Order: sequence, then structure tokens, then C-alpha cells
Amino acid sequence: MAAIMNTWKLENALDYTNMNTAKKLAFAVATVLIIIHGTRVYNNGGDTCSNLLSRGHLAADKKWQPEGCMLHKYSKIDMRKCLSEKSFTFVGDSRQRQLYFKLVKTISVSTVKEGKQHEDIVYHEDDTGISVSFLWQPMVNGSMEKVFREWKEGKKKKPSIIITGSGALSKERKMITNTQIDSYNDIAMEILMVGAMLFSVTRGRTPSVSEDAETAQNQKKTKSTAEIARTTLVALAKFGVIMAYFYLCDRTPLFMKENKHYTHLQFFVPFVWVLLVGLFFHSDTKQYLPIYMHIRILVAMYLFQTGYGHFFYFWMKGDYGIVRLCQVNFRLNFLVVFLCMVMDRPYQFYYFVPLVTFWFFVVYGTMAVLPRVTAKSSGDNSSGFVLMMFKLLVLCGIIALLASMQVLFESLFSWWPAVQLFQLEGSIREWWFRWQLDRYAVSYGMFFAFTYLGLKKLQIIDDSFHGNLFTPCVTYLIVTLSVCITLGYTIFMTTCSSKVECNRLHPYISFLPITSFILVRNVPGYLRSRYSTFFAWFGKISLELFIGQYHIWLAADTKGVLVVIPGHHTLNMLVTSFIFVCIAHEISAVTGTLATTLVPRDFNTVLQRLIIFVLFLCVMLLYGHFGDKIQLF
Repeated sequence: MAAIMNTWKLENALDYTNMNTAKKLAFAVATVLIIIHGTRVYNNGGDTCSNLLSRGHLAADKKWQPEGCMLHKYSKIDMRKCLSEKSFTFVGDSRQRQLYFKLVKTISVSTVKEGKQHEDIVYHEDDTGISVSFLWQPMVNGSMEKVFREWKEGKKKKPSIIITGSGALSKERKMITNTQIDSYNDIAMEILMVGAMLFSVTRGRTPSVSEDAETAQNQKKTKSTAEIARTTLVALAKFGVIMAYFYLCDRTPLFMKENKHYTHLQFFVPFVWVLLVGLFFHSDTKQYLPIYMHIRILVAMYLFQTGYGHFFYFWMKGDYGIVRLCQVNFRLNFLVVFLCMVMDRPYQFYYFVPLVTFWFFVVYGTMAVLPRVTAKSSGDNSSGFVLMMFKLLVLCGIIALLASMQVLFESLFSWWPAVQLFQLEGSIREWWFRWQLDRYAVSYGMFFAFTYLGLKKLQIIDDSFHGNLFTPCVTYLIVTLSVCITLGYTIFMTTCSSKVECNRLHPYISFLPITSFILVRNVPGYLRSRYSTFFAWFGKISLELFIGQYHIWLAADTKGVLVVIPGHHTLNMLVTSFIFVCIAHEISAVTGTLATTLVPRDFNTVLQRLIIFVLFLCVMLLYGHFGDKIQLF
């Protein structure tokens, strides 16, 4: 026994040492990168989009990605708004004509047919004042020069924007040299004068394709006040450095950002992230319904575990005190509250934390409302189980009622100050969408935990040994049916007509793959008695991973990708991922340390601090509501 304990201690010591070594390495790498990019910004400025055409690569989805530059993707509405009362003119050969038709087809509300090959073309809208023209000038010669001279001399109205280009040929149809290119640029600058900005030309180079607070308080070793104060200060200092890194990554031009480009290969190579926390839910996988819906199942599974875990705890422990309430909410919201302030984002922007927090209060309210039922109070009396079942049915009924009456739902969350917590961009429609999408997952988790406890009490199942829960025939049948249901769900998702239709069906069928996975994982004794250390490790920091990705793995509030090593995309992904995981682990450790100090077991202390926090939250909500109306003199 002593040998086993020594081996266990050695393994944990090695794990601790290795993780701390990794964090130190991540800190060193991040520091070096900050120095390098800081020097670049100091010498060259923060604009990384000055050479859109000369520096970059062709992404895997065959789209041009400028190095370290994030390009805005304009929708039809964006285009029509920006180009209202403006005129565009394309001057050049067939390539410019292709750009002309691409622009016109983007902004036009009607079908556009391509015109003849070699003639001028005009597109005009009387209601918006948008005018787009194409002038056929296939060569840089006197004819093209005449067009520009007429604009310069005022003989013709100069367009708002001119896009010109032609084959790099001289009058004798010979290749133009770099010296001649420089001459053309000089002439263009002279004619167009102020406001003209030319992209640099790529010369002879082909772009490369390139622990819970409760667990922490169970420590047997007591600490002196000085040790507690020192540990707390160190944790706060670490957290401050981490917040500074978040800010540098996503609120300054220190590091570059690039657009996200989705391909099946790029998705399935780092597929482990999807299995861990569904990180790619924020990327362009929304365009691919089967992948999008399977990630939705991962989110539903997390919410299922929220209902299952909290129900199990309250049923077994019967602990409905304010200390438990604060411990859980501190663990869930600590990181997000500070990110809201540091990154200047609303609480609902990090929608997953408000969603999980809301459902925790739903579980707590359902279990805590009188008459309370626990494992101890119910005993061998079946009335306790009947009462609990009644509570769950009432909960499902309320959820169904709110889901059928969106107006009622929105009115419940539209009063101040609740609206400050649940609105996004002045509306709570996003909160409605997130809530109703997995509205039955938590209640199903509670029901599943209740059923499991009931079956164990009736001795129908016994999972205290490593064998199968049922006879071999029943086990094989359950596993086979579960696998078939999962495959059937996958096939069904591939035939779903639209994202709206898939989302409409998701709340009613998501329990099928969730139940199938649980049965396959737990009915066979071989699988139930084993687990993956790798996934268990990541599961402990899943919340930090999910939130941290917004700013230090992805970028621009998940709309882009963080670039710390430009031009080396695989290496960049490895480095940013390594730093990202180390930071997530450290945030989890810091949160556990601070939770031990700030949310102790003493009721009076917790109550005092809760009152202080509520007052602070009210001040922040008041500032958020009236801050823009306050004028400083």
C-alpha cells in the first residue's frame, strides 16, 4: 500500500512539475513574441494591411489572405449602404470586367447578365444613386491616358473610386519591366494626386500556398494569515498579467489578425478541440450543417451535465446554503466578469457562461423550493420521489410555456437591471435564441440523474463492480441500438434542409445521441471502468478554454485568427494553442485559489462579501445604463 501511495505521489509530482514547466515556457515564449512584435510596431507602425497584394498567401479554400491582415466580408446590405450616392469605375481588360460583374452582382437586387466582351458597360440605380461603370481599355496606351486626362481636367465627372489594371505589356506587346512599372506608378500618382494609394506590385514571386472551490477548502493543511495573504496576492498578480495578455492580443495592433478560412482538412486535423470544448463553434463551420449540429450536441451535453451534476449534489448533500451558491457562481463567472471590463464586452457576449449560470439557478430553484426533497429526507418513502417527479414535470411545463411564447419570455428579461445582463447590441433576441436552442437539455440531465438514483434504490442496476450492467444479450442489444441511433442522427443531420430547420428540431431530438453515448459508455463494464486521462485533464479546464478562445486563440472577438508568427501557419497554430492551453490551466488554478480566499465556508463572511459584490454590480449596471448620458465638466 505504501508503494502504491509513493507511486501516486510521484506521478502527481511529475504532472505538477511538467505543467509548471510548460507554463514557464509559455510565459517565456509570449514575452519574446511581445518584444518582437512591439519592436515591429514601434519601427513600422501598427498597420499590417499596407501591402494587401504583395504579402500573403493563398488559403486552403483558395481565397487570398494578406499576411497579418483581417479583411471585412461585405454583405449585400453593407455594400449598398457604403456605395450609396457613389460611383465606381473599372478601367482595363477582361480581368477588370470580371471584377466589375462581381461587384454588380453583389450589390444588385435583381439578376445581372454579363454584357459583350469588348465594350463599355454601365450599371446605375436611381433610388440609391449607386453607379458602377466598366471602361474597356485593354492596354496602357494613349486611349487609357485620355480617360484619366479627361477626369483630371474636369471634362468628365471623376468617379468616387477608380480601379484600373491591364496586361503588363508595352505598346509593342512586350513584357513591361520593373522600371516601367515604377514609371507608371509615378505617373498615376501625379495624375490622381492626393488620396491615391497604390498597392505594391509582386515582382517575379508567386504567393506561397501556403478545483472546484469546495475541493480547495478541503485541504487538511492549514495556512497562516500571512501565507493566505501571500498566496492571494500572487494569484491576483498572475491574473492581472493574464488579463494584460488578453488585452494586448485582441485590443491592440501588437499582434496580427487574419481571416478564418474553413476547409474540411483544417477542421478535422485539430478535431480534438471539437471533442474537448467545441471551440470551432465560433468559426465558419456554421456553414456546414452536419458539423454545426454535432457541435450543438456537444453544447447540449455540457448543459446536460450541468443539470445532472447539480441535481446529484443537491439530492445527495441537501446543501442549499448561500456558501454553495456563491462558490459555484464564483467559479463560473470570475473570468467573464473581468473580461467584460477589460475587453469592454457585454456579459451576454460570452453567452455560454450566462447560459450555464442561468440553468444553475433553475436547478437550484427547482430543488430548493419548498417542500424540499433529498436522499436523506425521502429515505424509503416513495412520496419523496413522487414529489420530485412532480417538480420536474412542472419545470418542463414552464419551459415549454416560455418556449411557445417568445413575447412573454422577452418581457421577463426586458426589465432593468436584468436587461443589462441579457441583452446584446440593444436586444435580447440572441439570449432568446441561445436559451431555447437547448432548453430541455438541463431538465433532461436532472431527470436522468433522478432516474439513475431511483433505479439504484430499486436495485435494478448496480454499477459498483466492473462487469456489465445487464446480461450479455441485453448489453449487446443496448449498445447496438445506441450506435444505430447515433448513426441515424448523423445521417438525418446531413439531410436537414436548412440551419433554421435543424435548430427547430434540435431541442426535441438532442436527447437521442446524448442517451446513446451514455449507454454505450456505461452499460459495458469494460468501458465504464476506464477513462481517458487526457480528456479528463482537459475537462477540468473546459470552461476556461471555451471563454479564453475568444481573444487569445481566435481574435477580433472570434471573427479572426490570432497571428504571432506570420507566414508560418502550422507553427503559428501550435504556438498560439500551446500558450492558450497553458493560460487556461493557470486561470483555472488562480480561480480555485481566489475562491478559497474570497468565498470561505464562514456564512457571515460570505454574506458580507456578497452584499459588497451586489452593490458593486449595481454600480456597474447603473453606469452601463446611464454612463453615456453622464457628462463630465
